[in-house]
Amino acid sequence: MKIPQIEGFFDVVNSMQNILGVKVTKVEEVNAGLNNRLFRIYCKNSESYFVKFYKKDERLRLEREFTALKFLADKDFKNIPKAFLKNDKYQYAVYSFEKGKTKNPAKINKEDIENILNFVVSLHKIKFSEETSYFRPAVLACFSAQNYLDNINFRLKAFEDYTSSGKADSQVGKFTHENNIIDLINNLVKTTIKDMDKKQITNKIRKSQWRLNPTDFSLANILFQSEKESSICIVDFEYFGWDDPMRMIADFINHDMNLALSIDLKSYFVSEYKKRTNLSILSQKRLDVIINLYAIEWLTIYLFSITPAKIESRRFSNKDFNEKSYVKKQLSKFETRLREILGRITLDSINLSLTK
Repeated sequence: MKIPQIEGFFDVVNSMQNILGVKVTKVEEVNAGLNNRLFRIYCKNSESYFVKFYKKDERLRLEREFTALKFLADKDFKNIPKAFLKNDKYQYAVYSFEKGKTKNPAKINKEDIENILNFVVSLHKIKFSEETSYFRPAVLACFSAQNYLDNINFRLKAFEDYTSSGKADSQVGKFTHENNIIDLINNLVKTTIKDMDKKQITNKIRKSQWRLNPTDFSLANILFQSEKESSICIVDFEYFGWDDPMRMIADFINHDMNLALSIDLKSYFVSEYKKRTNLSILSQKRLDVIINLYAIEWLTIYLFSITPAKIESRRFSNKDFNEKSYVKKQLSKFETRLREILGRITLDSINLSLTK
C-alpha cells in the first residue's frame, strides 16, 4: 500500500487501526479541496473513510469542523458526516465517507430545496445559550450591516493593495484600471444601503438572534443521496460558528456555485424561510438588503481570490495549479456576476468597458 508523502499520514493509518479497529488497505487522494488535502481511505472490512488534512491558519478549520459535526450529531442531525477522530499535531481528522453526488444547480428541483430548507430551519432553531456558548463566531461573521460592509472593504482593500504594489499580474492591472473597479464597488454599496440610517447600519443584532452557520453554504457542499432517509448530506463546516442567520440565506442565494439555480427556486427558498421562521416585516426587508450586499461581497471574493495569500492556498491544495488560467477564470466570473447584479441594482451613472 502506497502512503502519501504527507507528515502525519502514518499516524492516520496507526490511529485508525488502534482506535477505530480498522486496517487500511488503500489510500486515494480526492481532488476536491481548495484549501486542504483530501483522501478516501479503503479498509479491509470494505468500509471507506474520509481523511482531511487541514491548512493550518488562524481560522482553526479542524477545530471548527470536528466540533460542529460532533455537536450536531448529538442533536440528532442525520444529514451530516460522522466525525471519528482528530489529531491537532498533524492537523487531520477522520470522517465517514459519504456516498452521493453534487447536483448541477440547473437540475435542482423543489423537493431538493425543501430538503435544504429543512436543514437550515432546523439549524436555526438552535439558539445561543450556556450549552452552546463555546462556539466561536463564524469566520467573517456578521452581526450588523456594518460587518457586511467591513467584509467587503477588507477584501477590496487587500485587492487594492495588491494592484498598487507593482507586483500584480499584467491582466489584473489592466482589468482594474480599464474598469475603475474600486469606485464601481463603492457605488454599488452606496446604492444598496441608501435607505438605511446610521443606526440600522451599525446596530448589532442581539445574541438571542444569533444562529449557527456552516458558512460557504452552497450546492457544492451538498451531496444528494437518494438511498438515505435524509436525501442530502451537508459537508464542509470549516468556518462554522455564530452568525447573523440572514448571512446563511444570502450566501445560498448568491454563492458562486449556485448561480445557475433558477430564480423561481431562489425566490421560493427565501420566501419559505421568511415564513417558516416567522420573520417580522422589518427583518424581511433587512434580509432583502443583506442579499444584495452579499452579492456585492461576491465581487470582492473574486478579487480577493487572486491576491498572493489566496494564490498560495490554491498551490497548497493543488499540485497542478495553473495561476494564469485561474486568474483569468476569476476575472471572468467577476464580469458575469457584475452583469447579474446590475440587473437588480441600478447606478445613477456607470462607465465600464466590460458592460458594453
